[in-house]
Amino acid sequence: MWSVCLSVLLVCIYDGATSSILEEFVVYKPVIFDELILPANLKIVGDDFIHANMILTNLDYKLGDPKEPRIVGQMRGFLRSLFTESKGTPLHLIFHTDNISKDVIIPLVVQEVGGAIAWKLFGNKKDKTNAKQDWKLPKFYVEFVDISYYYTTYRTQIDSMKDLFCTERLDYEIQVNTTVYKVGHYCQKKFLHDLFYLQHLYPLTFPDTINTLLSLDLDLIFRIDLQELQDEFSKMSESEMYGLGKEFSDHYFRKSYEYRKNNPDTQIGQAGPFQGFNCGVVLYDLKKARRHLDLISVEHAKELVDHYYYYGGMAEQDLWVLLKWHHPETVYNLPCVYNYQVNIFKAMEMEKKMYSDSSRIDIYGKINNEHYYRKITHF
Repeated sequence: MWSVCLSVLLVCIYDGATSSILEEFVVYKPVIFDELILPANLKIVGDDFIHANMILTNLDYKLGDPKEPRIVGQMRGFLRSLFTESKGTPLHLIFHTDNISKDVIIPLVVQEVGGAIAWKLFGNKKDKTNAKQDWKLPKFYVEFVDISYYYTTYRTQIDSMKDLFCTERLDYEIQVNTTVYKVGHYCQKKFLHDLFYLQHLYPLTFPDTINTLLSLDLDLIFRIDLQELQDEFSKMSESEMYGLGKEFSDHYFRKSYEYRKNNPDTQIGQAGPFQGFNCGVVLYDLKKARRHLDLISVEHAKELVDHYYYYGGMAEQDLWVLLKWHHPETVYNLPCVYNYQVNIFKAMEMEKKMYSDSSRIDIYGKINNEHYYRKITHF
């Protein structure tokens, strides 16, 4: 019955209010909870579901309008690939959002689930997904967390993190071999938004009955069932509580130059486990993290910034990098195939032009002869 009802959605043109679509397709009422709630009040908890968190705000758009925002197209790809690559693993999708955006997210979920089902039913000959004959529509729930709760409750913490990791423009010089390069640093305007400073708050705000969490950007395309990513938690050591894939640009090599100049034997910022991270995919072992909240406090972040002579420019992503540098036992190096950044080739070309030493970036796929196989692509 689910498949029959949901597949119809592919050919439905939705142009009404959110409540209308849930009234028309009553099968969604038990699985999409359309109210904005506090994170502590999430209904779906425990270990029976993979808990995946996303952020989307300020999306004032009516589905069907000819000028579709880029983020809507990205979210379509995110949802469609998530459901077409499913092998039946139960999912709990959590969106930190606002009312305006929520009314866009709900019909998007409805459309893309229906589209995935229709594709699997009628497009088998063209099916190039990895799930193929093992495909199963997952049991899933969708909940919405009121993002403004963070902005009011944690105003001081957010502003303090922003001051640390979105600093004003700075020009400085770095030396590679015998050549001196002038480098300009600045924080992108988008990183002035509060939503880029929430990740360190999740261990504080999520209910204690959620033990693990995946934090996912919406510009991802999946080639795996999400259980494969979830299985990485079992590979973490007792002390590892966060998991991130490497950042493939040379951003953190440049940002750690001052520290390396004063500590010439360090591996900080060099190719390998200390080259930096990208937070498009983050694994949280919340059970462990709650026991060590001091590590992600504003006070400790200030200490790390001072210790590494660090000028922030990539928002909260910088916090995870500094945490790995100073407490390497706490951060798991997620295999890079789970956060394959498509700008890697651009970064490598820039690398060749700017520096003669091309070994400063460690590329997981190349080293392991995987020919850059993408399990999760990050655009």
